[in-house]
Order: sequence, then C-alpha cells, then structure tokens
Amino acid sequence: MTTKEHRLTTGKRSVKLVAPPRPYAKRWTESIATVCALPRYVLYRVMRRVLGVDRAMMWVSESAAGMTGWFGVLYRAALYRRIIRKTGRDVSIGFGTCFSRPEATLGNRVYIGRHCSIGWALIDDDVRIADGAQLLSGQHQHSDPNTVTVESVAIGRGAWIGANAVVMADVGEGAVVGAGAVVTRAIPNGVTVAGVPARPIRHGAPMATPKPQAEKKDQPRHAHQAQLATS
Repeated sequence: MTTKEHRLTTGKRSVKLVAPPRPYAKRWTESIATVCALPRYVLYRVMRRVLGVDRAMMWVSESAAGMTGWFGVLYRAALYRRIIRKTGRDVSIGFGTCFSRPEATLGNRVYIGRHCSIGWALIDDDVRIADGAQLLSGQHQHSDPNTVTVESVAIGRGAWIGANAVVMADVGEGAVVGAGAVVTRAIPNGVTVAGVPARPIRHGAPMATPKPQAEKKDQPRHAHQAQLATS
C-alpha cells in the first residue's frame, strides 16, 4: 500500500480509494482555475447588463457545468465565488450542476454531486448533496401566471440530501433526506425523511406545520416577485 492509494476491502470486492491531492498541488491548481474563470466572469457581467440577471445566470451556469474532471470542480468553485452571494472553502460542485439564482450561498466543505439543480438555496457548512438533487426556490413559484415568486430554502449544517431528491422547504441541521424524496414541509434538526411527500422515518419527530402564505411576508425570507420577460 502506497501513500497515494489505499485499499478498502468489502465482502464482495476490493475498491481503490485515491488519496486527495497534496496541499501545494491543490493551491496551484486553484490559482490556475481562478485565472481561467476570469474571462467567463467578465462576460457574465456584460451579459447581465444587456440580457438581465436570469439569462446571464443561465448561460454562465450551463457553460461552466460541462467542464470535466478535478479541474472542472475547482473551476466552478472559483467562478461561483464571484457570482453567487457566498462560496465557502473546500467546495465541490459536480459535473452538470447548475445554479439559477445569484442569491444562493454555499458554506465551507459543501459537496454537490453531478447533475444537480440549485435555486435560491442557503446551504450551510458540511452539507452533502447527492447526484440529481433539485433544491428549488420555494414551492409557490407559479401561483400567478404573470409573475414568478421565489423564496429562499435553507439547508442546515451537516444535512444530507439523497440522490434525485426534490427540496422545496427548509432542511434542519443534521437532517437526512432519502433518495427520491420530495420535501414540501420544513424538516426539524436531526430527522430522517423519505417518500413522496417526505415523511419522518427516524427519531419520530413531527414535521413542521406549514405557515399561512400571508405570514411569510413578515418573515426575513427575502421573498420577492420577478416580472416575467415578455417576448
């Protein structure tokens, strides 16, 4: 066994786990990724003035999503550090993952898998999001045919979001969302949920009761309405 590779033996087969890169190699690669991301960031700023924030965000997110490999992960982290509201340290954003709202935030050591869709999500430290998950900007986006209503969804520290889950409400600290679950109501801290709609399957904690739509105006959730662009 070398310092670069470790071998994990399971009951059926042996799987090699490649050790993370050396710190100095990572710093150099991050610096290169930051420089390479600057032209796309400048073009994003120009497109934002000309086409608006929504179309500019769509272009920059989809174009950066196709970069492959470890360099692509570092490239996306460097790019979003300048585009969305906050991007912490040691963030990993997988291939094919797109952001739709610049108000999104990422804490430290956040892992986002491949082919995820992230809306107005406020993601805390040490959150893990598996492949194909969707974090929407609330659940009342199309209540009016002439406007789009978006609101933030908070993901608590250390939460796990399973593959292909759809999250439309807050997820508490240390909570676990099962694969394919659809979260329509807030999940308390430390509770594991699964199913459609998502229901608790561990710890027995009750799901939070949804609050009336009128009360949301008084909450510091920064909900707002964006007029749809007319063609």
